[in-house]
Amino acid sequence: RDRMVFNMSAEEWDVVIKTHLYGHFNCIRAAASEMRRQHGGFIVNTSSESGLGQMGQANYSSAKEGIVGLTRTVARDLGRYGIICNAIRPRAGTRMTMSESVQAAWSKGGGSGLGAAPGETLEEYLPPPEYVSPFVVFLCTEEAAKANINGRVFLVVGGKIALYNEPELVKTITKDWQKNGPWTLDELIARVPKELAQGLVNPSPPKEDKKK
Repeated sequence: RDRMVFNMSAEEWDVVIKTHLYGHFNCIRAAASEMRRQHGGFIVNTSSESGLGQMGQANYSSAKEGIVGLTRTVARDLGRYGIICNAIRPRAGTRMTMSESVQAAWSKGGGSGLGAAPGETLEEYLPPPEYVSPFVVFLCTEEAAKANINGRVFLVVGGKIALYNEPELVKTITKDWQKNGPWTLDELIARVPKELAQGLVNPSPPKEDKKK
């Protein structure tokens, strides 16, 4: 259901959210009751790199990043019952990702928009799915639990496994709000660009108007 957000229908939004985010919620809710009775269990959710931001996939990326938030909360809700919950962002060549349309787009230079390295082939960018499976199994072992791996998110692609950091505050501005009240627009204009936004890069800057 890929479509630019201004062309996306409510139905196209709903069907993707209900497939991915509702699907994970429904499975977790059903499994959690049984896992509580047995005093333990492992849950591995499937997110996606698209959740980090992918053009034309507002519905899919929202659902997949929602799964990350769901994973973190479920880990905290169920950890006291011995239940471990983690998520992966897998990348692999499947019937969907290796479709004729994807191969055609790749041959036209579509790989650069997906973060592929220069000269990287589609087969190199999307290794076989069996490279993902072993790590999923590992996340369901006592060794993973003993290593305190809970509520975490991993990238798994080919021979590469990477742990994503937890979101954290990287820059802060403050004022004495109890003494001086809320921020004023002038204060924000003066401080945010220099202190919070310095060094930021716009991931999608506007195109130049050729008519000017």
